[in-house]
Amino acid sequence: GLAQVVLNGKCGVLDSTGNWVVPIQYDDITFNREEWINFKTGDRQGLMNRTGEIVIPALYNYFTFTKEGLITAVTNEDHYGLFSPGGKMLLDTAYDFIDNFTGGVAWVRQKSLWGLIDSSASWIVTPQFDETWVFENGLAWFRKDNDFYGVIDRTGKIVLQPQKYFENFKDAHGPVAIGGKNCQYIREYYVGFTRCLWGLINTRGEWVLRPIYQSIGVENFQGDLAKINFDGKWGYIDRNGKLVWYQK
Repeated sequence: GLAQVVLNGKCGVLDSTGNWVVPIQYDDITFNREEWINFKTGDRQGLMNRTGEIVIPALYNYFTFTKEGLITAVTNEDHYGLFSPGGKMLLDTAYDFIDNFTGGVAWVRQKSLWGLIDSSASWIVTPQFDETWVFENGLAWFRKDNDFYGVIDRTGKIVLQPQKYFENFKDAHGPVAIGGKNCQYIREYYVGFTRCLWGLINTRGEWVLRPIYQSIGVENFQGDLAKINFDGKWGYIDRNGKLVWYQK
């Protein structure tokens, strides 16, 4: 194993045979995961491998690690970059934010616009969206041109073309899935609304039910039915959008 050694306020690393892996010259050293030694010079951090070889120089404020082994580096100015598991720079620190990877993709923000990258840091979608949401069941909502909302898959294919939605779309209800037993969410349908009317969209971005209702009761969804309002009267629809009961 390896051990940190501190002498006169400086840090180094010894191996189990007493040989120096890292000479005493750094302001701090920590063992970050099994494969990395995190070292600090002044207020900047870098990464070494377990043999003491510097892989990422001490230029950063902190690092985060993805389950894919990728390394996100954040500068003192809160700029984000991305490194491969071997320490190769994949994205330089020209980005406002790099989100967590899910399903091999991650949202990246540059100059207030969001784009999508894969685990090799190749652009699936160049930065162009005003706002994005997490992927669920392979799909994610996005907003562009201020108030137009659409749905995209992980390959970058737009499965629902941007449409005009209410300004309070996100805050009032958001792009959430509805249904499921015990009022738990299922991942089969998304609620969307246009021109004050609500409908159902499936995971392929197709309208299962065109927007015709004043409301769809997300909070009151029970079993396979959702409560709807149409011209001031209440009823219930199933997951296929079929009206199964309507107040006379």
